[in-house]
Amino acid sequence: LEIGDEGRDSLLLNPNLKSPSNFRTLGQLLGCVLRSNSNCSLPFSKTFWRALMYGNAYYQRSSLKQKITELERFDKNQSRQLMKILIGSKVDFEAAGYTYTTSLSNGRVVELFAGGQNQKVRYEDRLSYVELVLHIRFEENSTGIDNVRHGFLSVVPWSTSNRHQAELSPLNDLVTLEELERRICGSPEIDLALLKKKTVYKGASAFSEVVKWFWNVMHGMSKRDRQRFIQFAWARSRLPYDMATNDNIKMLLNFTKSSDQQLPKAQTCFFLVDMPLYSSEEIMREKLSLALHCDEINS
Repeated sequence: LEIGDEGRDSLLLNPNLKSPSNFRTLGQLLGCVLRSNSNCSLPFSKTFWRALMYGNAYYQRSSLKQKITELERFDKNQSRQLMKILIGSKVDFEAAGYTYTTSLSNGRVVELFAGGQNQKVRYEDRLSYVELVLHIRFEENSTGIDNVRHGFLSVVPWSTSNRHQAELSPLNDLVTLEELERRICGSPEIDLALLKKKTVYKGASAFSEVVKWFWNVMHGMSKRDRQRFIQFAWARSRLPYDMATNDNIKMLLNFTKSSDQQLPKAQTCFFLVDMPLYSSEEIMREKLSLALHCDEINS
């Protein structure tokens, strides 16, 4: 798997891997998760889910604008580069010295056709160049996606084996693309009202000032930091689809007597956070932020 650009919380298939059985197994796993009303922490990009739902050929039938917009979901830099090529000046274009090559998701540079690396792109041919790049980018994982989809459709009902027409029927009539993603992997948006409702406190009551501070800190976080908190507390970046109805899922917020110098700790197997009884909301915000960004600091 590769990391995409979509909020840094999106996975892509690695185009280097040529293992049909592994990809089919992944598809079967996703199908079993859906049918068993379970969940897994594999936050794939929207591009992956759309290809799973409608088939990878969906993108080849899309307009140029739709393809560039979709490319931005998993490769923002190249999407913007292609737009610059289309609308930029001839002087800037010729100064860049483009050849008929492009980079894949894993960074590997490939020719758009045999001998492409030795042929410069003329300004008059920039549209066909952009179309070739988009074709390669959306085809780079077509075999992997087809195998994932084959495994998925061996578990979930389907209507036709034709790759260019296949739909997840009757599933396609029952769930939207977004709901399919949420049912398998959970929502990328952390519902704080739901999380608060499913939180149990120890060392403080729901009405304690320190608890009020905690939720103030959570409400002040960005979407990405809320995901980091769930990752920190539970080793996953999303809340499961059935969290509201699953009585077995609770977050335990354990307030402990310790100094303002201590950082929060977590026991991810139990969705348990040990939170020191800080002397102020500001210190809690600072220490929790430090704990959530420890990996970035260390790197």
